[in-house]
Amino acid sequence: MALLEVRGLSVEARTASGDVFRPVEHSEMVLHEGRCIGLVGESGSGKSLTLKAIMGLLGKTARVASGDILLDGEPIDPGKARGRDIAMVFQEPMSALNPTMRVRDLIAEAPVARGGDRSAARDTALSLMREVGIPDPERRALAWPHELSGGLRQRVMIAMMLATDPRILLCDEPTTALDVTIQDQVLALLDRLRRERTMSMIFVTHDLAVISQLADDVVVMYAGQVVESGPIGEVFERPQHPYTLALLRSLPALGDEQRRLDSIAGSPPGRFDIPPGCRFAPRCQYVQSDCRIADYDLAELGGGRKSQCIHREAIAGEVGVEFP
Repeated sequence: MALLEVRGLSVEARTASGDVFRPVEHSEMVLHEGRCIGLVGESGSGKSLTLKAIMGLLGKTARVASGDILLDGEPIDPGKARGRDIAMVFQEPMSALNPTMRVRDLIAEAPVARGGDRSAARDTALSLMREVGIPDPERRALAWPHELSGGLRQRVMIAMMLATDPRILLCDEPTTALDVTIQDQVLALLDRLRRERTMSMIFVTHDLAVISQLADDVVVMYAGQVVESGPIGEVFERPQHPYTLALLRSLPALGDEQRRLDSIAGSPPGRFDIPPGCRFAPRCQYVQSDCRIADYDLAELGGGRKSQCIHREAIAGEVGVEFP
């Protein structure tokens, strides 16, 4: 049985002027215990909103319009699951960390909220700081968030999430604001912690290279919809949707400096400019007339793979990238 399952999720949002649109529509994914899903797509594709819907953090201007989110086969109660079964690491820790609390108290907050002894919770905080690789934890435990570097703040955020002992960790582009060296360290840390603690993870990013380091499975989103999903090695090597193929061909290849990088013509549709039929059709080099007629659901391809494209044969034999 799936640990977490998203079925037909649609999120409805309202602009300041009162106009309503759906930035996520009919989204679906299945997360199994101990596995990591890489959720990828261009900015505005609905990745972060999908995580916020799972966490019940959509705010006042958005709501789940339809669909189901299941935890252990039962409808999820975000208020009960958040901070217990599921925790989330945000993109920018400085905006997520309470600036009026010292580091040790930030990390100890969850155990204390559960009724734990504050002294014991602070000891746990120190232990978690060591686990996530924060140097000189005794000194930095007394620091304020603004006194730490971006990389250390992100490690504090990860320690805070671990303090809840979650089964599922949701990561919303947690390395985007970090330089490349620190980014690699944080990715390695998350991968190690996931394996040691047997956690499941959904990792949101627009960077396919990042996903290749972490994920077991990949879910590709475009214009609010999931267009392809499956085991990452198979999807990367033999994509079954033109958008996935285009993303992979825009990546540089090591040892092939002469290869011309492809770009995806056009731009994603605006929130009120969703085209009829396949949403990728206006940018797709394989588009056919029936692509523009109707919406198409994800089709089961076997082996855990799914694709929304009705003309997958057009890219048969096309190679994405060699997967390590």
